[in-house]
Amino acid sequence: MTKKKLEAVLTIIFGQGALAGADLTSGAFHATAAAGEIWRYLRQDRSIAWHPHSDSGFWVVSAYSDVAHVLRDDARYRSAKGNVLDAVLTPGGDTASGLMLPVTDGIRHKIVRGHIMRILERKIGQDLEDQLEVKISALVKSVVNNGSFDFSRLVAEKVPIMAIGTLMDLPEQDWSYLHYQSLESLGPGEKLGQNEIILYFTDLLEGRNLLPEDSFIKLLAAPNGAGQSMVEAELIFNCYSLLLGGDSTVSLTLSSAIKALATDKCQWNALRSGDVSLETTVEELLRWATPAMHICRTANQAHKLSGVSLDMGAIVCAWLLPANFDTEQFERSGELQLARRPNRHLSFGYGPHFCLGARLARIELRAMLKALVQQVARIEVVRDPTPMASNFLRGFTDMPVRFFTQ
Repeated sequence: MTKKKLEAVLTIIFGQGALAGADLTSGAFHATAAAGEIWRYLRQDRSIAWHPHSDSGFWVVSAYSDVAHVLRDDARYRSAKGNVLDAVLTPGGDTASGLMLPVTDGIRHKIVRGHIMRILERKIGQDLEDQLEVKISALVKSVVNNGSFDFSRLVAEKVPIMAIGTLMDLPEQDWSYLHYQSLESLGPGEKLGQNEIILYFTDLLEGRNLLPEDSFIKLLAAPNGAGQSMVEAELIFNCYSLLLGGDSTVSLTLSSAIKALATDKCQWNALRSGDVSLETTVEELLRWATPAMHICRTANQAHKLSGVSLDMGAIVCAWLLPANFDTEQFERSGELQLARRPNRHLSFGYGPHFCLGARLARIELRAMLKALVQQVARIEVVRDPTPMASNFLRGFTDMPVRFFTQ
């Protein structure tokens, strides 16, 4: 479809202007094909578009170069007011501002991030990777002969809580409970799961003196290299952030990956035969899935972005989804290419707030792909999965599949 024809279609659907009539804050809107048309237009137009909301609005940034610039420049674009639309559009911003790493800026962000990264480097090693490979292989084995089953519920949702639970030394009997509360936190409504998770980590931290010296919680609560400790609220909010960040996005990526591999049999066979590597496959599936669609920032000063004037205090929403399919960055971006190289996708963000759990997520995906290659010959999606209705997370609420061993 030419750009002129696409503009005409969008005018019929949404009215005048690229975003007229569209509501990117609506989860229901993102579950429709209309959202895809918006991204197609913005990818071709490469524009920074104004999205009205209530008495004001926000800027929609969709080109790869602009998204990367916004995420990299933490002096001009700040995260403290909120890093997702629901928070940043709420009066007062994110309640965890300055306490939780994703919504903390400046020197405090650098200190806390460095402390957490040193713990992750200590905890994420070959031993953890080996544990996850064994557990994920057993999980795949348990469903291979099931006939039709929901991959999202029986496999994808179990992998990340297994990984983050092992990493954080959380009791295995608590994993199901925490996963359920994680889902509640991200769903519509009052999000009572957030309170439950915060209370859980509050209790865990209160009893940290009884934990082993090498336990994640005890290491987190200990002073950093400069002798500084996080305050209690920082400890609780960052445990909460690590759990939610590690739980939801990986499970959505796994389900999207299964659908992609089932749909593109040539790419699946190339993976099975070893013609493409696990490493490039992981990166391409992360790009293809893009489980977190956007990251928000607030302009710290008046300036211009790609020729567009932004006021101080303007909300800037950098959309990872269209950026990851920008044809100026990714040749034939609409095709799944498991051997794609280079593949500088933005699924983990970019710049100072790059995802802390990126290494763990890659380990989980690689372990799942190993298990599938070893145990599954063919994957079949038995009916169309249900798209997730969310303005932040992208994926499916179910994934009915069948695995064939030959």
